[in-house]
Amino acid sequence: MKKLILLLIFILLGNCKETETEIESEFHPKAIVIIRVGDVRAGGKPLALTQEISDQDVITVGPKSLCDLQILDSDSLVVIRLKENSKFRLSGKQLKSQKVTNFIIEAGNTMLNVSKLGKNDAVNAVSPVSTVGVRGTKYDLNVSPNGNTKINVIEGTVAMKVRIPELEKYSKSDVKKSKTLSTVNNSLNSKEIIIKKGQSSEMPKAVGSKILKETGLEKAITKNDSRELDRNIDTKDLSEKLEKIKNEDLKIPIKEIDKSVMSQRLKEYSELTPIEKEKINDKSKRNGIIQSRFKKWEKSWFEKVLDWGKKKLKF
Repeated sequence: MKKLILLLIFILLGNCKETETEIESEFHPKAIVIIRVGDVRAGGKPLALTQEISDQDVITVGPKSLCDLQILDSDSLVVIRLKENSKFRLSGKQLKSQKVTNFIIEAGNTMLNVSKLGKNDAVNAVSPVSTVGVRGTKYDLNVSPNGNTKINVIEGTVAMKVRIPELEKYSKSDVKKSKTLSTVNNSLNSKEIIIKKGQSSEMPKAVGSKILKETGLEKAITKNDSRELDRNIDTKDLSEKLEKIKNEDLKIPIKEIDKSVMSQRLKEYSELTPIEKEKINDKSKRNGIIQSRFKKWEKSWFEKVLDWGKKKLKF
């Protein structure tokens, strides 16, 4: 009898552990505008300094405009600069105690300063073709008109991997249970591209769509049930095709950034700094702090534009 009870306890504990690792719940990140210049909109409406945004908002930045956002209600100190002709939104999810914030950059140039990341926080920069995971770094992400994604790392290290948006409808639990999804996930993770300080790399647009077409996944994923994938996809054949694509299309070169460009980028990043956690999360004080800081930044920025204009006139 004792053996039976112990066996039941063991099974229950095992199931609890498995369930715990699969827990995925909603998390709705927020950010606040700390700098705004020119035509910046949320859902088509003008976005103001000190205004909050949520994961329901799509931010667009017009020509000769920019917007700096800082994450709210977090132990992390993370700011992002959206440059002209950018399109951006937030998304999030919670995996057990970890809050994952995704900066989804659909178009344009952005700068990210992850100066501090809380132990229960994770931040990803997501483009149409790549996912970039970071921990304490400064880097640029550029989604070019041709659909490629370029990364310039100014400080720290990032890991870039192929993103296939069509597979994101499947949950973490689905991936764990499905041999097909696990095979794809493991393959993509194994081919992460590590980009270090002073380096640059570019993810081609075509890689994700090629994986879908050449493996047969494109047709198979029309049905949402992950079990259908395992019935229609041969895992061994899938692994071989993924390996071939990795060897042919994911030998992506990593280049050194020119020293003069690095110097220029470091100067710009010196201005892209977060407001202290206690101040940015204090609703009674933060608006005044943001407005005061913006006035100083605006004056400095205007002087730089004038100086740049004088230098241009000399030629």
